[in-house]
Amino acid sequence: MKKFIFLILFLTVIACCAEKEEMSLSEALKYKKPVIAEFYSKTCIICKKVHEELDKIKKEFGDRIIIVRLDVSKKENILMLQYYNRELTVPTIVIFDRYGKEHVVLKGYVDYNTLKKYILEVI
Repeated sequence: MKKFIFLILFLTVIACCAEKEEMSLSEALKYKKPVIAEFYSKTCIICKKVHEELDKIKKEFGDRIIIVRLDVSKKENILMLQYYNRELTVPTIVIFDRYGKEHVVLKGYVDYNTLKKYILEVI
């Protein structure tokens, strides 16, 4: 039994370590696909709801879009957020077209239909 538990723990650690690090915004913009940058905070309840809406968008559009999630607790991400949103509001969503040009900046809660509308404009 102990060996079985050890094996489960070992496989869990391997799976966690094998996960790919999240892509940076500058890397995502190189792919020539529409990019959605989500600036969020881990403690923000509204951010979690927006995160769920973005998951629905990702399921629908798949690899035709790239979603980059940027935690504002990291200094480099807060500086980028300040560039797009001077009030430092989270969540903030920035949608870029396939050429890396900023299409729209959305602050606060954004629902699925609104996100889909803006994505269809840049696809």
